Amino acid sequence: QFNMFGITESFTALGIMQLVQQGKINLDATVGTYLPQFTNPQIKKLTLEQLLSHSSGLTDYYKLPNYVGNFLTVTSISDLTKIIDKEPLQFEPGSMVQRSPSNYVILAAIIEKISGQSYSNYLKQYIFTPGGLNNAALYYWYESVSNKAVGYTFDDNNKPITNAAFWGAYPFGADGVYCNAEELVAFLKNLSDGKLLSNTYLDKMFTAYTDPDVGGYGLGWKIKQYADSSKVIYQSGGVQGLSTFISYSPVQKYAVVVL
Repeated sequence: QFNMFGITESFTALGIMQLVQQGKINLDATVGTYLPQFTNPQIKKLTLEQLLSHSSGLTDYYKLPNYVGNFLTVTSISDLTKIIDKEPLQFEPGSMVQRSPSNYVILAAIIEKISGQSYSNYLKQYIFTPGGLNNAALYYWYESVSNKAVGYTFDDNNKPITNAAFWGAYPFGADGVYCNAEELVAFLKNLSDGKLLSNTYLDKMFTAYTDPDVGGYGLGWKIKQYADSSKVIYQSGGVQGLSTFISYSPVQKYAVVVL
């Protein structure tokens, strides 16, 4: 089992798009529409599509002193959204694209609010089980997971030491999902076969919002466009000692998973 790190965003985006397909939420609606507890007027005006495409201007919560100094007290999505709520935007929403996991924490909070169940339970019921991810789950950095890969780095004496586990292990929308390579291949096939989302909304999720010729962001995925009009959908993540990568070709119907 590997922590998926940033690939978790693809599962969160899929959950949001399922709710859009069901008519329960709207991509053009604002954060304030679904999460009135936010007090920051800038954040309340952000649309779900801006969150999904990383064009919101939200600061990466991993870089916030208020998070770094207090991560031991973060035990729920609401704990983290309260920290994010206090920060100003870094740029005008929609003016550029810059990845920030804070976007996906808010999206996970919306999944909880609209579905009426925890983010973890939603993913298990509507994505993991029907998608063929039978051993996938979410975990907190302090939990022990059987058969999970451990990353290593080096100390000042060039001796290998285990990498800090708490980076990328909060089940709050942006990371914390773990699974294995074989099941990820099954998931990509089930996704492409329309078992998790209709083709209309898959196409929406797989549309690039930045230059796809050099690799751009869609909704929860990155997109690389080629001269023959084919494209590859991919996502990746990692920390020192661990890296994950998945890609899928909608036209040629192949998948690549490297953990």
